[in-house]
Amino acid sequence: MKYIITLAAALTIQQAQAQISLIMNATRAATAAATLAARQKKNKAAHQAAGTATTPVLGRGVTLFTYRGENVQRKRTAPETFKGKGGPEIQALEALLEQRHQALLADSTASVMTPEQLTALTTAARTAATARPDWNYAPYQQELAFYRKEEERRHPATPPAATK
Repeated sequence: MKYIITLAAALTIQQAQAQISLIMNATRAATAAATLAARQKKNKAAHQAAGTATTPVLGRGVTLFTYRGENVQRKRTAPETFKGKGGPEIQALEALLEQRHQALLADSTASVMTPEQLTALTTAARTAATARPDWNYAPYQQELAFYRKEEERRHPATPPAATK
């Protein structure tokens, strides 16, 4: 009799393990499917919010502003986020660029950048790059190039007079 009970218990336990295995595998598959669906939904919402799939990925502290239909990157960093060297130099560069941004928005015909201000900006950029060479300076360079282009648009250089 005890052999029959042992055989029945062994067969029952094996079936229970098979059913538990099926349930666990189904649960894992459902979790993976839900995670994948959530990722796809998040990506789709991000693309819709951005407008197009070709929107450039911006770095930390980088924002876009649009002026006359042109998108320009601006990078501004909070002083408390700086760790290591170069913080004051980068803050000085950002302050000069912010002054130019305010001048751009203040008046659509006034000068955006005088030659003295351009010199101060390039000097500040070099100083910051020397103090912290591993920092991402591309947004600063793009913003500075935009201000130079806008200054040229507002006040074009007069061509030299032709002599006969």
